[in-house]
Amino acid sequence: MESKNKKKFLRVDDLTAELSVGKSTIYKWLADGKLPQPKKIGRVPYWDAKVINALLSQSQAQEVSQ
Repeated sequence: MESKNKKKFLRVDDLTAELSVGKSTIYKWLADGKLPQPKKIGRVPYWDAKVINALLSQSQAQEVSQ
């Protein structure tokens, strides 16, 4: 997500495209606490791109160390 995506905020469609998962997986991860809760502007959920990038970097680091 680092080089391709220069957005400050990500919508659910941005996450599904970047993570190659479906919307239902995104919402399951939210329910399981694997993703932070989004901020809503109106009825549309948005995630801070910096928070998601940090989460992905942390996840990748854990996979490498295992």
